[in-house]
Amino acid sequence: MDKLSEQIDEDLENKQMIQNCVFIKTNLMLLVVLGHSVNFWRGDWFTGNPLIPSMGLTFLSKWVNSFHVYAFTLVSGYLFAYKMSAGGYVRYCAFFKNKAKRLLVPYVFSALVWVVPISQYFFKWNRTTLFGKYVLCESPSQLWFLWMLFDIFIIAWPLWKWLSGNVMKGIGISVVLYCIGVFGYKLMPNLFCIWIACQYMIFFFIGIQIKTYHCKGTGRTKEICCWSWLIIYIFVFSLDMLIEQNIKIRGVSAVSKLITHIVGALMAYTTLDNLARYVKWEKNNLFVKLSKYSMPIYLFHEQFIYILVILFNGRVNPWINAVINFGGAVIGSFTISRLFMRSKIMRFLIGEK
Repeated sequence: MDKLSEQIDEDLENKQMIQNCVFIKTNLMLLVVLGHSVNFWRGDWFTGNPLIPSMGLTFLSKWVNSFHVYAFTLVSGYLFAYKMSAGGYVRYCAFFKNKAKRLLVPYVFSALVWVVPISQYFFKWNRTTLFGKYVLCESPSQLWFLWMLFDIFIIAWPLWKWLSGNVMKGIGISVVLYCIGVFGYKLMPNLFCIWIACQYMIFFFIGIQIKTYHCKGTGRTKEICCWSWLIIYIFVFSLDMLIEQNIKIRGVSAVSKLITHIVGALMAYTTLDNLARYVKWEKNNLFVKLSKYSMPIYLFHEQFIYILVILFNGRVNPWINAVINFGGAVIGSFTISRLFMRSKIMRFLIGEK
């Protein structure tokens, strides 16, 4: 009876954790949209010409971008480990086809019908640049994340035993891949986002390790509590900002940024995981729909921000502009998502079932 009770408790805990991951991923998707909504005031995004500067929005952009995609990759690693541990993804070919349908089909579709036409209207790239950005996938706007994640999945599957079964080997593999990604990015074109994928593998590995520890019954990353991660992150992020402004040695800055991204990803995951246990988000119809449409919202949101920046840049207060960007991007992409989700063919084309 004790073993049966323990098994039931473990199954309930696993179910709770997977539900929490839905909550975490949806919030991280919204934070990605928020990050893109304020990136313009950094001065190096889109047209890079804010008519009314805003130090506050510049800081907000740096803060959100320090953890959102990294935490998303961590959660993807967690879910990958969950399915692998449960006996899923047995055959590599079937796994490859599944990830291609989920990530590469929506890449091609959204690039052709949405991202490339609207982006080209604003940027006026030549054919060579367009070919490199979107056909060779060197830097395909917001769609880089799809290729990056696809690459990680394809790399992680054959390395599963080392990434999950031996911490030191997993760390070694992640560090080697990270270094390959850094130097590869500097020396060669980022074809199909492969060098970026190598750099992000370390966050995917952390997600695998968190799930591995859960399977061993060591609890929910409670060795360091949520508030502790927040405090550590605030310290690390503040230190990184000081290094960025005062120390011009690239190696020091690169290391401080990597540490900030790792701590930020763990902070975001732990904070949202704890929040998911207290917020009755499953009963909120709007949030449930946002979670259902999170993928297509990601696919289509950025170009709405381009349009809204052009319309309101310099005409309203930057903070009002940022709110308009965020609200317009979410509402616009959500509306498109709802239309596409009505058709089985369209659901396939945007990576949904």
